[in-house]
Amino acid sequence: SIRLIFSNSKYIFIFITSSLIFLFLYVYLPILIVPGNNLRLFIDITPIFVLVFFMLLSILMGLLVTMQIFIVKHTRKIHIKENATGFLAGISGILAGFSTTATCALCLSLILVFLGASSILTLLKYKLLVIIIGLLLIIFSLLMTSNRILYCKKCGMLKF
Repeated sequence: SIRLIFSNSKYIFIFITSSLIFLFLYVYLPILIVPGNNLRLFIDITPIFVLVFFMLLSILMGLLVTMQIFIVKHTRKIHIKENATGFLAGISGILAGFSTTATCALCLSLILVFLGASSILTLLKYKLLVIIIGLLLIIFSLLMTSNRILYCKKCGMLKF
């Protein structure tokens, strides 16, 4: 399904743009929210594997957004009503991205407002597990979305 989507240069542009937007959000949002934080400090205190994970996460989320846009545009052309599957795939990907914010030490003050101190300590204790679960959620979302595209192509409901 990825080959099908990227056969159109419009979707390549959407993929690159959305990936860069997610990278911006994952890196610059903590910098903007936490007083006294800047890009150099963020890079200095964030472990390399977390920075690599943010890049990977941005690419996967950009791909998920691109696939969702592809599905929405093609199902509108032939007037198919969407069910909750696509929505759930997108939500699970966004939740996975939010859960990985716990890997950033400076972001914890923001999460503290929503989850409380005991949740923060648990997230810190199981940081690697949170990263793996977040990544698995996004991969699951991508597989669900890919299956929808391939199913629609196979049954001929969508004209590609």
